[in-house]
Amino acid sequence: MFLREVGDEALGLKSFTYWSEGRDSAVVRRFVQAYEQQHKEIPSLYAAGAYMMAQVVAEALKKTGGKIEGADFINAARQVSLSDSLYGALTFDDTNNVVGPVYQTRVEKRDDGTLWSVVENTFPQVSQFGTEGKDAFLKHPVFSRDYTGQ
Repeated sequence: MFLREVGDEALGLKSFTYWSEGRDSAVVRRFVQAYEQQHKEIPSLYAAGAYMMAQVVAEALKKTGGKIEGADFINAARQVSLSDSLYGALTFDDTNNVVGPVYQTRVEKRDDGTLWSVVENTFPQVSQFGTEGKDAFLKHPVFSRDYTGQ
């Protein structure tokens, strides 16, 4: 759901996300400003995610000298570590999934009246395995109608 479509009814709404256009980060500020200048709206999670993955590819290409050759490129991508991407500091785990912060956000109005999400709390280095860790998490049955993880 896009805030610009919901309007003021979204004020105060809290959620958890990887992306917050109101996060206090020079990387985020530059991206939001450039995106708004080009598209006349705040970037969505989808726009930020696409840009961030392009950044990961660019970093991997730096490690391979610009070559995309099978295992070498994949290994270079696995080693990408960003101290501050649009999603925050992130790395990849041994299963090639992102490990990075999750933000608890709240919808506010900017000074210009535009709605956006700002960070209330940050949970750093969250992996797909949550607080259980990989081994404990993988002992659970596969998610299904019979097993929902609860």
